[in-house]
Amino acid sequence: MIFDRNRLSIKLSILTTLLGFSFLLCSLALATPADQLESDEGNWVYINDESVIDAPLSIVVDHFKDVKKVDSMIPGLKIKKILKQISDSERIDYDHYELPWPFKDRYMIYRAREKIIAGRKILLTINPLDNHPFEDKSKVAIRIKESSFLLESLPEDETKTRVIVKLTLDPGGFLPVWLINLNAKNWSKDLFQNLRKNIRREIAKQKISRINIARNANTGPSSTF
Repeated sequence: MIFDRNRLSIKLSILTTLLGFSFLLCSLALATPADQLESDEGNWVYINDESVIDAPLSIVVDHFKDVKKVDSMIPGLKIKKILKQISDSERIDYDHYELPWPFKDRYMIYRAREKIIAGRKILLTINPLDNHPFEDKSKVAIRIKESSFLLESLPEDETKTRVIVKLTLDPGGFLPVWLINLNAKNWSKDLFQNLRKNIRREIAKQKISRINIARNANTGPSSTF
């Protein structure tokens, strides 16, 4: 058996790189509230992506507004609660994101608003609530800047909806932001994949025909957020 020193060196180099990469990603979960307080400027992660969903606007928006449906759609989300219903188009939400032990879970509190634009577009905005009295000391708070989900019915085919995601988040702690930003699109891809799967399941369960889907395209979105 011939000992190939060059090949062993290459394998060790690859292994070291992979371990380093995993360590950097795990630093997101290991960050503590104390770390977050020391980072006043914020380590912002940007998620900007879009995709077309094969369902009308009225069905797609329901999956963003319904608390039970959101739980299985948003990657990493374990619990969503409505802390306060301000109006039919505005509320204060609490999101709990679960991470495996021994990593700290995350939570986020924000003001969510819904704006219907000409009956063909719906803008769901997410705004920070820095002075909200609620605090979950067992978890790390996520900071958020103005973020949104824009849902728009395709003019050429109202049975389809374009979803545009724009999120700006600080998960807390000292993080390799450049590396997390490089992988941020994986989160949105999982979001779109979950949304499509949930809608297909709903259509199959309710036995919604293509004719009824077309009818839903002409039905205005629910007025309650």
